Amino acid sequence: MKKKIKIGILVLPIIVIIIVLVVSIFIEKKDGDTPQIFLPEAIDASLLQELFATNKIIVRDRRTEDNDNVMTTITDMEEIQLILSLFPRATMQGETFTCDGSNLALDMYDSEDRLIDTINIWFNGRMMPRSLAAGCSYFMMDVSIIMNIIEIHTENKFFIVYDNSEVCDDALELIFEDDSNFYYFTCIKSDKVIIEFVTTGRKMTVKEALNENFISIDELMKKQPDLLYKVSK
Repeated sequence: MKKKIKIGILVLPIIVIIIVLVVSIFIEKKDGDTPQIFLPEAIDASLLQELFATNKIIVRDRRTEDNDNVMTTITDMEEIQLILSLFPRATMQGETFTCDGSNLALDMYDSEDRLIDTINIWFNGRMMPRSLAAGCSYFMMDVSIIMNIIEIHTENKFFIVYDNSEVCDDALELIFEDDSNFYYFTCIKSDKVIIEFVTTGRKMTVKEALNENFISIDELMKKQPDLLYKVSK
C-alpha cells in the first residue's frame, strides 16, 4: 500500500499539469469573429520540469533584517510533492511589475544538492521563481498550504496585525504580562488591534491571542517589535 501511495505522489504533478491545461482553456468571442481559444500564461513547462526534480526545500524568512533567516528544511517527499503540485496552477496576473520584498523564500534543491531555483512567496498569494526576475510577473497560488507545512515543522505562526485605531485616548493600556515584564499599548486601543492567523483565517484581538496562548509574546515581539511598550517588573 505504501508503494502505491508513493507512486501516486510521483505522478501527481503530471496529473495537475493536464488538469490545468484542460480547465484553463477559455473561449473568447467578439462580434462577427470566430471563437478563439487561448490559455492564461502560466509558468514555463521546462521550468516546472526542473522544479519537479526537487529533493529538498530550505525555507527562509525574508521578513527579517538579514533576509536570510532559515526557518526549516523540508525533506519529506510527500510534503515536497504537495508544494510542487501548487506551481502548475499558478497563472500570470497582469503585466510585469517592479519586485517588492517577498515574505518567504523557498530554495529548491535536487538530489545532488544543486540549487534549482528560489521561489519567492508573498502572504497575499503571489509567488515568483527568481529565475524569471526580469521584473515581477505576479502569479497566484494557495500559499496557506505551504505555510501550514512550515508551521508543522516549526513553532512559527504566520500572522498579520491590523491596527484599526484612527484615534485613541492617550494612556498606557496593559495587554499582557509574564514573569519579567509588563506589555502595554501606548494608548487605549486593545479592541481595535486585530491579529489574523494566515493559515486558518482566524481573527481576534492581540490581547486575546496573547492571553489565550494563541501566540507567544516572544514571537509577537520578534515580528512586531514596535507594537507593544515593554516595562520590566
